[in-house]
Amino acid sequence: MAVHQYEARCVCGNRWRVYRTAADDDEDPMATCINCGGPKLEPVQLARGGTVQTYVINHTMPAPFVAPLPIAVLDMDDGARLMLQVVGDGSDVSIGRVVRLVLRKYAHERGVPVYGFKAQPVRAEEKVS
Repeated sequence: MAVHQYEARCVCGNRWRVYRTAADDDEDPMATCINCGGPKLEPVQLARGGTVQTYVINHTMPAPFVAPLPIAVLDMDDGARLMLQVVGDGSDVSIGRVVRLVLRKYAHERGVPVYGFKAQPVRAEEKVS
């Protein structure tokens, strides 16, 4: 059995055409404008770095999640706001902390690994790429 390692090349989201601010994909990307009938969203590449706006550490979680589970609201460098899990137990998360997005395994569902982006706090000497 061959094992393949995949590299996350971009974090994609959608930008509202009207306001030109980045927004993550929480609506149907095929949504249309009720005025003109055109698509309201256009795909964009989101920033890989940002700062913690607020966070919570959940100490009781249902399966398949494992407690403690830190979740943070991030203000990304391009203006988008995301809510993501944070790597680790949350001991190094604080409001205003610089983070970067990394691809990590979330869980196993029905024997299949589920991957997604998580926020990883950046040490002072590191740069976000």
